[in-house]
Amino acid sequence: MNRITADINTPLNSDRTALARFNIMGSTQNGFQDAGKQKALGFAGSLLFKPNDRTTVSFDADVNVPEKTLLAYIRSTEKLSYGTMDKVPLPYHRALLSDDITTSRANMNISTELEYKLSERWVSRTSYQFNQSGDKESIFFVPTYLNDNQILRRYRIFDRYNMTYNSLQQNFIGDYFLGKIKNTMVVGADYSLYNNTDQSMSPAFLTFDTVGITDPFWQPISRADIEKSRAAQSSGDSYNRTGYKNLSTYLSNVTNISDQLFVMLSLSLNHYMNNDSYSFTPNKDPKKAIGKTVEGYEQTSLSPKFGLVYQPIKGQLSIFANYMNSFKNMASSQGLPSDEDLSLEPVIMNWKPEQANQYELGAKGEFFNGKINTSLSYYNIDVTNTLRLVAEGVSVQDGKLRSRGVEFDLIANPIKGWNIILGYGYNDNKYIKSIESNMNKRKNWAPKNVANIWTSYKFLNGSLEGFGLGAGLNYVDKVYLDVQEVFAVPSYTVINATAFYDKPKYRLGIKLNNLGDIKYWDFYGKPQKPFEILANLSFKF
Repeated sequence: MNRITADINTPLNSDRTALARFNIMGSTQNGFQDAGKQKALGFAGSLLFKPNDRTTVSFDADVNVPEKTLLAYIRSTEKLSYGTMDKVPLPYHRALLSDDITTSRANMNISTELEYKLSERWVSRTSYQFNQSGDKESIFFVPTYLNDNQILRRYRIFDRYNMTYNSLQQNFIGDYFLGKIKNTMVVGADYSLYNNTDQSMSPAFLTFDTVGITDPFWQPISRADIEKSRAAQSSGDSYNRTGYKNLSTYLSNVTNISDQLFVMLSLSLNHYMNNDSYSFTPNKDPKKAIGKTVEGYEQTSLSPKFGLVYQPIKGQLSIFANYMNSFKNMASSQGLPSDEDLSLEPVIMNWKPEQANQYELGAKGEFFNGKINTSLSYYNIDVTNTLRLVAEGVSVQDGKLRSRGVEFDLIANPIKGWNIILGYGYNDNKYIKSIESNMNKRKNWAPKNVANIWTSYKFLNGSLEGFGLGAGLNYVDKVYLDVQEVFAVPSYTVINATAFYDKPKYRLGIKLNNLGDIKYWDFYGKPQKPFEILANLSFKF
């Protein structure tokens, strides 16, 4: 791996009312497998202007252009009898794809904000955000297990993909008093537009070949090979166009009932306007090609939030409780109003928003003059209005999912130069109402336990001033790749360490990743890096 970066931070005038910062990045990486190279270029810039004491204007932009092979998660693991990924005799250092087939994707973000001080207690913030991402001729590899001994090397091609998002937001933030009781209020509105178009191969997935898991070699794949395979099997290009507009208004108020008791009330009103969507599905017989328009729809939702914070020990210990509602607007699809009569003809349903209701209770502490900061919380999330399949391609909207858990974190600085970061999370989730095979089962790709610890020490004086050491580990529990809990990625613990020498004009560092050189896989069954050494040299001007 090679990476070079530059960070330039400078005033643009003598009174420092105009500031600029620019970051430039370039990297290349071959990966640890026999295929899977990556490279990337990136640029980010920020400008800040203060034309007077009341006004601040900022501009931010970043462009990132990665190029890499695209490998989706492995499908059909439920067909395997191995039980866990570490027992599958799939060569760890061999890739199922080829470096000849990479995809370049451009991502661009632009934002600007105008902050104006209306009075001593009130501020106006007006902001605009723009995001665009897209690619051309991208090829996703989608390996699919056929049985214990064979894998289908499948692929999916997007000839053109483009997504744009625009958001305009206005906020007023300020303090006011009801008698002697202080209140802090945020009131605002947000208008956003989203558009997505894609032109892709049809059918969505095609098979290039079938390989044996233990074969001594797999045929290399070139882009030309993929094009030949596509020409022989594909019926043409499909096309999809979707989009929406969204207008939301919101108000949030925090009341200081006393210097130890705070109450927060919040309410947002959201009006969602789904555009007409269009899709085209080709066929080798042009007369059987299908073009379809689904009429757009509008829906309005209210989302409340309540919170309470009490400080039994002011400035040191806080106990909090909150309730929050959130929602997700759903795309139209074929379905039925209920499962009472499955003989009814399915129709295009404009589904209600999926709802999530979260309750949380916890405590935060800051002790020994800020040397120890810690928090502990318990949460319960009930998700309703999820879609539940009742027949192939036909859904009803009565699904339910529950997620409960505990989160703990601690940041400590026992003595100057010594830092400790500790985190732990436990999550128990299950389908309350779903298809029969999922009932009371855990959601896939979700570990029950995750934990991390990192400690570092930097000498602040003496002959070793600037020298530092650090070490830590990350633990992730076993994760099932299928809801039926047939096949899992085993738990793992990865140990990392670092050493560095930090001076005012330069910094030299070395990072040791996966010290135990263990074999482990991510949530989706992809092998992760073995032992790795990274060296870093930075100059400061």
